[in-house]
Amino acid sequence: MWHRPPSLARPSVSLTCRTGRIGLPHVAGTQLRLRGSGRRSASRVMADANSGAVDSRNGPTMLMWLRQDLRTHDNPALHAAFKAATAKQGRVALVYVWSPEEDTSEVNPAPGGAMRVWYHNALAALDAKLKHTYGAGACIIYRHGPYNEALLQVAVSLGARSIYANRRYEPTMAQTDARVTRQLKQSGVFVETFEGFLLHEPQQIAIDMTKWVGHFGTLTPFSLAVSKLPPPPKPLPSPPHLPTHPLPPSSAAGGVALEQLGLARMPRCPDGSQIDWSKGIKDAWDFGEDAALELLACFVSSKLRQYETKRQLADARAVSRLSPYLHSGELSVRRMYHTMAQANARQISKTAWRRVLWRDLAYWQLHHWPALIRDPVRTHYSAQRWTDTATRGGRGAAWLKAWQLGRTGFPLVDAGMRELWATGWMQQSVRMVCAAFLTEYLNIHWREGAEWFHDTLVDADLAINAMMWQNAGKSGIDQWNFVMNPLSNAQDPDGNYTRRWVPELAALPTKYVHCPWEAPAKVLADCNVTLGASYPHRIITDLRAARADNSAAIAEAKRAAAGQWADAGGYDLIVVPKGASTTYDGTRMRIFTKREWRIRPNGELAAAETTTSGSGEKSGRAGGGSVAGATTG
Repeated sequence: MWHRPPSLARPSVSLTCRTGRIGLPHVAGTQLRLRGSGRRSASRVMADANSGAVDSRNGPTMLMWLRQDLRTHDNPALHAAFKAATAKQGRVALVYVWSPEEDTSEVNPAPGGAMRVWYHNALAALDAKLKHTYGAGACIIYRHGPYNEALLQVAVSLGARSIYANRRYEPTMAQTDARVTRQLKQSGVFVETFEGFLLHEPQQIAIDMTKWVGHFGTLTPFSLAVSKLPPPPKPLPSPPHLPTHPLPPSSAAGGVALEQLGLARMPRCPDGSQIDWSKGIKDAWDFGEDAALELLACFVSSKLRQYETKRQLADARAVSRLSPYLHSGELSVRRMYHTMAQANARQISKTAWRRVLWRDLAYWQLHHWPALIRDPVRTHYSAQRWTDTATRGGRGAAWLKAWQLGRTGFPLVDAGMRELWATGWMQQSVRMVCAAFLTEYLNIHWREGAEWFHDTLVDADLAINAMMWQNAGKSGIDQWNFVMNPLSNAQDPDGNYTRRWVPELAALPTKYVHCPWEAPAKVLADCNVTLGASYPHRIITDLRAARADNSAAIAEAKRAAAGQWADAGGYDLIVVPKGASTTYDGTRMRIFTKREWRIRPNGELAAAETTTSGSGEKSGRAGGGSVAGATTG
């Protein structure tokens, strides 16, 4: 089950996770019974149009159903609606339906609190742009779900028989869309869907493992498989104009105000005052496609040349920060791809160019493992021993809460987690430091981290989040083969990122800002730092022993199942899903396994573990190793 994170205590305010704070109930596999029949004929639909509907005598209305495509540029569904309306002397109307219950299941969690705030503001930005560019009639019609009922009512009101939508790829969303499409078709309203969220359709990518180019499911063989497909289409321009209704169609179509959807409803204290926890997010970001395109231009013109050498820095000076715009569809990934190609990104930064594909890789994994957020890809890792976090007052629950609050006593981890809570984002390498600390050093289940990130990230992409956390927990296709040391200064060499987010330590010399317990008592006193008071003590002190315990827990689970799920070399085996490979569908294939867990079927270790060079767990001064992120930032 997908459980909510435990409640958090802030000074004078008792808060739960952001999803809970804004009142969205968790619904697992909800099936909604629609009010009224969904089986009316097209003639009946049109006959039912009430007298207050907007006149459509000049031609039919083409209804564009907005979802994860909050933009006008390179929007295939909007472009198709525009072309159809122009050809038939009709009109275009845009609708957004909020019905998260229909998209939620045990393997598809409801939108988190930070993401809901982002969507509220992104919709407001798009609405303003549409009205400014195309006139008042281009305003978005906002409706509560269920989808079928809301869309049918809007179609009836506006005289629409065609709905245009861009595809969604999260498993429950895709199932919901297929059901709604069937229901609407029975009522004489037809839905046409388009590719536009990814560079390549996941079902079109089959990895050829007949020649060795890398481990199955990792980026190199995936990139080779993608290279054999046609290149992504050139991005479409924004429609030069939209033939919209002469008056805003929202009232006639039963629309409500954006605020009434409740996406960003803030909680209130007992005295009636509002707790606006979203202020940090709104202060940290500009919303809308214009802001996204400006960030893309900045990345290509100035940051791209720094990416290869500075992408790991916590202050994000060399990364794009485009991930939330890609997730909400304020930026077309095809626009990003072709803009980077025109700027010779492949030659300037091989890493940045390769990382454009990481998003497609994540959705390819989600397509073939739809329970990626819940079930280990290496199924035998399900039996791994984890720290108990369910017992109230226990050590594990306290550790998890300290991690969520950014009060672990490890400054870089705390800085990252505080930035996440305040702004809904943190740089990829810092995410990995925080993820590794939770899974490798606290031995807390990766699902706990995935849940927290899903609730607090403005770019909470199910596929990328699940892939990253599975790999961090070592149960994913590509186990992290490096150490992300929480004491490393590689991500924050001058300490300024840590000082910004952990101001209690701001006065410390750089030498001690990542390890204040090493500072002499006089230095601490001079800098007004009191460990255990102004800044917490470390929740664990022996990093090497903690990481060894996590390694032993993985080895125990692996050894118990090695007879069935390990090959002669000790590598883990998985069953290749249908369509994922050109030749190995339904058969077992080995995947990359870190050396320390290459346990043969007889239970013996295939090779002695080699110590990671410069892991720095004792001194805490070395770098964290190479990393691979899901996007360019």
